[in-house]
Amino acid sequence: MTDTHDAMGETMETRPVPALSEAEAARGLKGFTGDQYQTPPMYSAIKMGGVPLYKKARRGEEVEREPRFVRVIEWSSSICGFRVFDFRMRCTKGTYVRTPRP
Repeated sequence: MTDTHDAMGETMETRPVPALSEAEAARGLKGFTGDQYQTPPMYSAIKMGGVPLYKKARRGEEVEREPRFVRVIEWSSSICGFRVFDFRMRCTKGTYVRTPRP
């Protein structure tokens, strides 16, 4: 995991990636489907005090963010190769796909 939740950020944590079958991956994604609350990441375009959070984050600031309601309607996935996973999802706007759950 990186501080920006994408490939460009500083690595904060690494974990082993197990080999999964398509059925195992699909079962795992079902747990992310439905109504939930998600805290927006600091590296997002949400504005606080008229300033996008990503600008504050780049200055080293961290501010309290309120969790927001999101809905993940459906997932579809496929295994493309060894530890390569492709997925599609339908969700409400404002859902941060790369943001881990607490």
